[in-house]
Amino acid sequence: MAPAEDQDRFPCVIHAEFEREMEVLADKGFTFEASIGRVLAIIEDRFVNPEEGVDPKANWASLPPADQGKDRGLDLRCIDPDDGKITVIATMRGQKLYLVSAGPATTKGRATAVLAAIKRVSNPDWCPAK
Repeated sequence: MAPAEDQDRFPCVIHAEFEREMEVLADKGFTFEASIGRVLAIIEDRFVNPEEGVDPKANWASLPPADQGKDRGLDLRCIDPDDGKITVIATMRGQKLYLVSAGPATTKGRATAVLAAIKRVSNPDWCPAK
């Protein structure tokens, strides 16, 4: 088991509204609920408790931009499970991954999630600058 300081190195911070969005998506049925489980497992494996030698910042850079709704200045990224049922929009500041918004993995759903994320990360008290 990794030392406590290593476990805290790349914490994952969840916006309160993100949690509500995930609950709403899970309520849409089993396929969305299973998809949410997969995307949370991806986040856990890549960012929260990565294997030894795995660089969370490299994993971050490999994610696609969350381009529908656009705001490149906020460095938003899109994390999708393999089934493509949901989209999670996140941003990384320093050594913290901020989970900001979620929506169905459609152009409209992603645009809505990105626009919500832009509004949320624009609050400097919640998501500090790099």
